[in-house]
Amino acid sequence: MNRPFSIITEEQAKHYFPDGKIPSGIVVSEYIHADGEEKSMTSLAKRFVLDHGYVELLEQMGDDWTPASAARESRGQGLKGKEADTTLLKTMLQQGHTSPFEFVRFRFRVKLPIFVARQWIRHRTASVNERSMRLDSGGFEFYIPNRWNTPGGDNEVDTVTRGNLQDYYAKAVGLYESLVTSGVPREQARIVLPVAVYTQWQWSLDLHNLLHFLKLRTAPAAQAEIREYARTIMSILEERIPVIMDIWRGPRCT
Repeated sequence: MNRPFSIITEEQAKHYFPDGKIPSGIVVSEYIHADGEEKSMTSLAKRFVLDHGYVELLEQMGDDWTPASAARESRGQGLKGKEADTTLLKTMLQQGHTSPFEFVRFRFRVKLPIFVARQWIRHRTASVNERSMRLDSGGFEFYIPNRWNTPGGDNEVDTVTRGNLQDYYAKAVGLYESLVTSGVPREQARIVLPVAVYTQWQWSLDLHNLLHFLKLRTAPAAQAEIREYARTIMSILEERIPVIMDIWRGPRCT
């Protein structure tokens, strides 16, 4: 029986397990230390999306068996074994009893074009903290699609159009920089940047709402770019919670 795992810091590991014997199921996050630099946690998974984007899993709380454990609390019971607990997971997903899946949580870092972010943020069941163009003076990256999302025909973005987009983006950045140089605050200068510019955020939510997000954003009617992100998240979940994802993708669950 796999134990639900948790993530602890190096400092917590030294405190709770001074002998260095970390129990199975507990992950110690790795930190990069440098004088004067902020320490950053190594991701659990990272997948690249579109031309400059990515989805990075930073934290996970719970595993395949956490919802079964939470559900059996109603009867004062614990896990009963892989077969019985898998059957319970399947029953809950098929019948829509999904509140126990809220006990599993994920925290991602996502880099994505702003026009995709504005669709994404309509899902108001997550905690989000986004990069600030007012506070971060880093450079800009812009999305250029390989194909247009038009039905039929030759949809490839031709070389001339690609060059025109690159020129347009460069002019937008040039105007932005000239405004900032002339004393315009970044929070106002950014109005000249197109919605193809990449932003990034941390996005945290429970599995119940994450599965709902995936159901909507992997549907054929969803825009192609956000479908790519949703499929990428799904590929990460298939590695992290394979039992639940196998059931969820089955009949009458999606």
